[in-house]
Amino acid sequence: MCFLDKKILVFCFCVGCCFICIPGNAEETACVPLADTLDLETAHRRALSDNPGLQAAALRVEQARQRLTQARALYFPSLAATYSASKTWLSDRAVNGARAQAYEQAKTPLSSILNTPNPNPFSQFAQVGNTLVMARHTRNTVDDTVDSYALGLQAQYILFNGFERKFTYAIARFARQETEAAQNEAARLLLDAVAQSFYAVQLARENVAIAKADIEFNERLLKEAKVRREVGTGSLSDELNFEVQIRSARSALLNAKRTWKVARVTLAALMGLPDSDLPEHVVLATLAEEKEEELLPPGVDEQIDYALSHRPDLQRNRYSVERARAQVGQKRAQFFPQVSLFASQDASLSDDSHFEDEDFSSTVGFNISQTLFAGGANYAAWKEARYARQEAERLLSDVELGVVSDVREAVANLTTAQEELRLQRATTDYVKRNRDLVEKEYNAGQGALVRLTQAQRDLIAAESRLAQGQVSLQQAWHNLRTSTGETLGNLENLN
Repeated sequence: MCFLDKKILVFCFCVGCCFICIPGNAEETACVPLADTLDLETAHRRALSDNPGLQAAALRVEQARQRLTQARALYFPSLAATYSASKTWLSDRAVNGARAQAYEQAKTPLSSILNTPNPNPFSQFAQVGNTLVMARHTRNTVDDTVDSYALGLQAQYILFNGFERKFTYAIARFARQETEAAQNEAARLLLDAVAQSFYAVQLARENVAIAKADIEFNERLLKEAKVRREVGTGSLSDELNFEVQIRSARSALLNAKRTWKVARVTLAALMGLPDSDLPEHVVLATLAEEKEEELLPPGVDEQIDYALSHRPDLQRNRYSVERARAQVGQKRAQFFPQVSLFASQDASLSDDSHFEDEDFSSTVGFNISQTLFAGGANYAAWKEARYARQEAERLLSDVELGVVSDVREAVANLTTAQEELRLQRATTDYVKRNRDLVEKEYNAGQGALVRLTQAQRDLIAAESRLAQGQVSLQQAWHNLRTSTGETLGNLENLN
């Protein structure tokens, strides 16, 4: 997924744990095997692609974009079509009343027939009978149910609502930018976590190599001690001493391997590998020697200026302030009237669902509404938004102070790491030369075993501190780049 472009979100599910997904569009996405040697850039790329936490952050950005689209829709008119069909069962009282009324109306001609002279009584009698039959028939035709049908089309557009639409859209826009900044902040922290785990694996591997070298050294001296004792120039205590040193070195080796395995599991989890398992065939790149420029002190003011312009958590809080200001305007809009236009075409029929053009009526108009009193709720909401804005502004100031503090602390740690590495490199050189001299003296029978044992211990400790110093320097540089947000500068290249 690309955190700068943010147009495409690609999830790639790979079989096994030794593949890396290179995201892009649907046609360009491909999975390639992890190389046998894993460098930090590849580990970062894999984490950005497959870390579930970062994928969740990307989905939150997509949600914010959809909320922005919803806010934009307020600028368009609304159009709704309605259709309804209903069947009503009338009450017995209503049905009987309607039938009685229909019967009486149908009997109205009867009085006229009776009051009109007719020389033919049989004809008059027939007319009376027909009238009564028709009245009864009319009464029976009154149904006890009513069918109703209605069809309508309504359009409405808000002309003015106190700029509520404007501020609602601004809120959604700043919320989207805030979410994007939060996504970049999650990426910044993830890149730092991956780097620290990567360096931890490298340091553990160096300690494994140091422990193995210690074992080989003592095993070589043990063989020489056995030869000396066989020819009568050595002692059993020398052999036992080297046996003890070998077992001590093996214990250190076991601890170093345990640390190495745990660090690999942590790194694999951050990279999003299945089952948090880094394949056995994958080894990390060799711990590089420091470069001359890495031993130069960084400029504090330049680092602070860069951090204030690029830290995503600072950008997120700035957008939060803008969103809070827009919310104040949105709540203030409740004090203004709302003016809207509306138009509709409607038709309503009974016992017939076939609508014709002449069945429709048209209506146009406008509506003005103003809330005169709401118990103080609108005023309280506006005051609440103002306090929320002030809170966001204070939080922004707090984050700015935190960013400056992070950079200054990172610079101080880096300067210390540079001095420590210089010291440890020189110390290790002196300790190694001393160990070699003591070993020669011991082999010549002029040195004590205890001096050789101590010299070897000093060398192992010095080499371990040197490896720690090398890793600390790389960690300190990465911490500084993390504190300034510089690690996100290569984000487009990593995705």
